[in-house]
Amino acid sequence: MGDWSMPIGSLGEEVMARLCELLDNAGRGWRKLAEVAGAEKRFKCSAEELEMCSLKVLEPHGSPTQCLLQLLAERDCTLKYLLGCLERMGHTRACQVLSRAVQDMIRITVQPESQVVMEGMRVSLTCWATGPPGLSYQWFCGKREVPGATAPELVINTATPGQPEWYICRVNCGAAFTFSRWAHVQVERSSSPSSASGYCPTMVGLQILRQPQPCRLTEGDTLVLECRAIGNPPPQYQWFRNQCPVEGAQAPRLQVKLVTTAERGRYSCRVFNLFHEVWSREVDVEIGPRLFASEGSWQEGDGATDKVALLIGNMHYLHHKQLKAPMVDVHALSALLRQLDFKVVSLLDLRKAEMQMAVNEFLLLLDKGVYGLLYYAGHGYENFGNSFMVPIDAPSSYTSAHCLCVQRVLQSMQQRRTGLNIFLLDMCRKR
Repeated sequence: MGDWSMPIGSLGEEVMARLCELLDNAGRGWRKLAEVAGAEKRFKCSAEELEMCSLKVLEPHGSPTQCLLQLLAERDCTLKYLLGCLERMGHTRACQVLSRAVQDMIRITVQPESQVVMEGMRVSLTCWATGPPGLSYQWFCGKREVPGATAPELVINTATPGQPEWYICRVNCGAAFTFSRWAHVQVERSSSPSSASGYCPTMVGLQILRQPQPCRLTEGDTLVLECRAIGNPPPQYQWFRNQCPVEGAQAPRLQVKLVTTAERGRYSCRVFNLFHEVWSREVDVEIGPRLFASEGSWQEGDGATDKVALLIGNMHYLHHKQLKAPMVDVHALSALLRQLDFKVVSLLDLRKAEMQMAVNEFLLLLDKGVYGLLYYAGHGYENFGNSFMVPIDAPSSYTSAHCLCVQRVLQSMQQRRTGLNIFLLDMCRKR
């Protein structure tokens, strides 16, 4: 069944809530789970512990299942053992919820890329994934498994001309799995007209076609650097700032929204594959001082600003239901606030790091006597009395760690000794 060695405590709040909904009953519920799990001595619960779980129904938001899972988690129960218990119970729906949760933890970080190669060349396709321990790989050519192709890299030693072959990689973790995107390999004869004057990867190895350009920005702008290369195997990328790798910057295009002076420096890109390595030229990125909000960007202030507003609308979520209203609402409120002499910044579709940076910049504008207004429209939820704003990159099983806490932001606003603080939330506070 694979190695699901991650602990139960790694489950997100949403998955935990779904399991509680399915198992908080007297049938094939939490008591049956406790009985099945207790087949292994260290997971057996005492009568007192079962009574403690049962009494949770008397609490406003209490859940016997959650109490039982917490007891199992304290005894280092793994997701693999929990799934085995649910399978023995015959609880198909709970098994599906748990399998999908593990599937959502699998993230493919390097996708295989389509290629046009010359006859007789060796072809290399790569698929890398992160997730729970025990990930396994299986390559397919069309619908056929490629025998023995169970590594992240697939090497085809002899390429012959013909119809394009389509390849895909399946990444498994036990019963859960996800597929890479398709990559097609087109093989051409070395004497074909299209290859007579074209690029031959075996001759040059790895070649940069587009170099990054130096730029001069101000705080709040978007930094965009691009480095494009060709080669076989397909090139991979890693951006560097001041000779240190930039975390998560492993694509040909480096984009950083809402830059601050912390991002200035000398940037370069390392381009590499299995056989070669080349570096782009090093370029200077200059970023000016912080600026005040006006017309969607920050402009130099003179200390007279007394009304500032930050409007955030999240619509295009990566793992959740898409929304339509935030863009309209942000636009309408922005126009209204400008009529009231507010200096406004309107931002759409922000990831967590971008939301946090925007809020931090907004807080710097708040001073004694200033009127500050923050508006958020998008997904959200309430947990133990605290409200949370959900960024567009929050995973399907997100927790409070993936979101921004409303109460913390409001507390930071109040500490700035402003003349007036307004925080408008346009979101549902139930999951």
